[in-house]
Amino acid sequence: MKKKLLRLTLKKNKFYYFFFLILLIGCKDTFQRFSYDKFECKKNDYGIEKIWITKKQNNSRGQILINNKEFTLDLIDRTEINETFKIQGENLKLEIARGTDTIKGIHKNKVFSINCIKNSFKM
Repeated sequence: MKKKLLRLTLKKNKFYYFFFLILLIGCKDTFQRFSYDKFECKKNDYGIEKIWITKKQNNSRGQILINNKEFTLDLIDRTEINETFKIQGENLKLEIARGTDTIKGIHKNKVFSINCIKNSFKM
């Protein structure tokens, strides 16, 4: 009788551990404090060299290096697919696609796309 009860208790405990493990795996960003994305861009006509984006929970901030001058990026819109940023005081708007890591932009009335290499860090 005690062995049956012990086996039943062990099975219940294994089920609870398994269920807890599935919950943890399903919540990938639960314990993440911030993430940091850095885009290093190839030489382009717009002088964009690097883009840094720091994401904290629901807030994103960014910096961009254009012709050795650093500007602040403000998050305008965020969806599951894209993040759209704008530089204060400049006629430049950037859209970064999360899945493909492509960067498209609008400078004055010109639409462009640049090739960049993404490096990510999460904590």
